[in-house]
Amino acid sequence: MSGCSAPSGVRGVIFDMDGTLLDTVRLVSAAWEFALRSLGHRVDPSEIERFVGLPASKIAEAFVGPSSSSSLMELTNLRSRYLEEHAGEVRAFPEVPEVLAELRSLGIRMAVATSMPSSIARLFLDSARLLQLMDAVVGGDCVERGKPEPDMFLEAAARISLSPREVVVVGDRDYDIIPARRMGSFSILVVRDAYCPTEKPDAVIPDLRGLLRVLGRSGGGRRSPRRRRVERIGSAPQPVRLKGDRGRMRER
Repeated sequence: MSGCSAPSGVRGVIFDMDGTLLDTVRLVSAAWEFALRSLGHRVDPSEIERFVGLPASKIAEAFVGPSSSSSLMELTNLRSRYLEEHAGEVRAFPEVPEVLAELRSLGIRMAVATSMPSSIARLFLDSARLLQLMDAVVGGDCVERGKPEPDMFLEAAARISLSPREVVVVGDRDYDIIPARRMGSFSILVVRDAYCPTEKPDAVIPDLRGLLRVLGRSGGGRRSPRRRRVERIGSAPQPVRLKGDRGRMRER
């Protein structure tokens, strides 16, 4: 583990999903390969992996160039169909359930911010038995702009009734660290593989157990009687519109 401890006053954690909580990077890459091949584009799944976590529009552009809205919709529908059919294969990284349960017992509010559509995110988290531990789930379809813009992380913080300074952002790629910096939140990079970041996070951990140490909570603790659910999981997500954003909501 490298970096410094999180500042005092942190009351919540916003997690990226794929590659951070869930061991799903290869599954998501396979879904994109299926979608692209179905439309006549031959791609190497290993090439897709480094794009997992970005908005769908950016992944599509990386492999087929700029796409019309109808072409992008066709691609994302094929990808979503594959993911829904394989949701039973989703697993959390081994240490994740215990760490999240510990954070919950300490009264830490938790949210997920992911480029996946909210419906897929909830399906994945439910399959991994993590959904009940989350106070909010924000998908790419909930905001105008996807990663690396901070919109979905700001929305997640709002849904758990905390300011950006009161949350830490935990992710496994630069495009999780960039929005954390832009919104003024403490950033933590989980490096489970040989990934070499170009951005400098506030702390680096090898797995989620390091999060407890960064938060200064590794010694265990009592369940806070003031713990409350901020968003009822399963309720319809309310999009956030930031000043200067225009246009219709669409999946990122």
